[in-house]
Amino acid sequence: MSVTKTLFDTMPDGREVYLYTIENNNGISAGIITRGATLQSFCCPDREGVTGDIIMGFDTVAGHMASGTYTGNVIGQYANRICGGKFTVGGKEYQVTQNEKGKTCLHGGGEFNSALWKAIIIDDDAVEFSYFSADGNEGFPGNIDVTVTYILTDRNELEIRYKAVPDRETVINMTNHAYFNLGTTANGDATLQSFCCPDREGVTGDIIMGFDTVAGHMASGTYTGNVIGQYANRICGGKFTVGGKEYQVTQNEKGKTCLHGGGEFNSALWKAIIIDDDAVEFSYFSADGNEGFPGNIDVTVTYILTDRNELEIRYKAVPDRETVINMTNHAYFNLGTTANGDVLDHELQLFCDYYTPTNADSIPTGELRSVEGTAFDFRKPKKIGRDIGADDEQLIMCRGYDHNFCVNGEKGKLRLVARVKDEKSGRKLEVMSDLPGVQLYTGNFIDGTETGKNGIVLEKHYGFCLETQYYPDTPNQPDFPQCTFKKGEAFESVTIFKV
Repeated sequence: MSVTKTLFDTMPDGREVYLYTIENNNGISAGIITRGATLQSFCCPDREGVTGDIIMGFDTVAGHMASGTYTGNVIGQYANRICGGKFTVGGKEYQVTQNEKGKTCLHGGGEFNSALWKAIIIDDDAVEFSYFSADGNEGFPGNIDVTVTYILTDRNELEIRYKAVPDRETVINMTNHAYFNLGTTANGDATLQSFCCPDREGVTGDIIMGFDTVAGHMASGTYTGNVIGQYANRICGGKFTVGGKEYQVTQNEKGKTCLHGGGEFNSALWKAIIIDDDAVEFSYFSADGNEGFPGNIDVTVTYILTDRNELEIRYKAVPDRETVINMTNHAYFNLGTTANGDVLDHELQLFCDYYTPTNADSIPTGELRSVEGTAFDFRKPKKIGRDIGADDEQLIMCRGYDHNFCVNGEKGKLRLVARVKDEKSGRKLEVMSDLPGVQLYTGNFIDGTETGKNGIVLEKHYGFCLETQYYPDTPNQPDFPQCTFKKGEAFESVTIFKV
């Protein structure tokens, strides 16, 4: 048994944050940092003996401070919620911090989890963290002496002992807000986090718009880099009929449409295994009824990077009953990297003679409209920004391109979908797929309120998406190529991004 103390990071005001690591005789270890008395790590082996950290969290103090997830934090003076931030003790009503939507007090207003705690090693298996909460902090009555002791035993038990002694009558409710992932958070949510390649000068840059932290992804509504399913894109009214039965699924867009399957696949934690020196397979089980969709589904997404500079994404989903399946990746590309601004000068060529116009809710009308003579004609390379401001009702409604294009050629056969070139950097991108459609989205609703990788504020048109797919609202459009799969029938597809 042993306990070690190392410098973890510093607070913005320069105060040092320390990491205390307790390790038992079985090779199990737990790490706790003094900021928030936070459980930073809990490492144990899998069945193959490979040790992994089963606590979701952040590598830096800044990561913890920027996040609203409270991951691993000690929570107090009152864990969870207090209605209206009001309660009565000793005949007196107290108003405490209303830090959730201006209504409720959540997790004591954030005092304990954001404080810098003192720590002492009290044994070779234990560390005691202490904090003094002053009367009136976050509005709560009473001075309180608090200790939280972490003990790691040879029975592989991490014991957390809480003690809080007030000098007057008050309310106390403490807990730890650890997020566990027994597959380790390296399994992640199958998100394409980065795709780095050189420009014409040989300078490598990341051409995927995104975020540096899990908190960034969770707070964003952009779906950047996410695997999307059970049904990518939109379903009108969140309703469709399969096997003679009508299903009502989550209406997560304006209370009307089902967008991207209600957000299930992109927010899930996927398991991951390295299957070769160039490939990782992510797997997920979607239970019957999730977001209202029928069927249990076993899903795998495999990322393969070849020496031909191709990033190949293979999708497979097998249901146990008849259901609809439509999967894609929602990566935002910027061949110049987001550090260099928007993508309006990128040249785009789409191998598509038709597109599907939409109504005001972005639901296809059912028409397959020729691109000829319209702002949607990308059959010859042109800059994305050339016609994006055209006086076209389709572009005006969507504030730019957010439309499905019908890919030329036979569905089910791998074929060229798009070519993109950034003249400034010299980078190029080719997209190939076996699916019938591709959604061109030009980041029309990115508005400068989110900060992406490397502290870059994300503005309108800072990325473009080419989401290979079945057409939107296909279950309600009998003339579209269909994506209903029977029990045991696999949805299988491949998309290739070549640089």
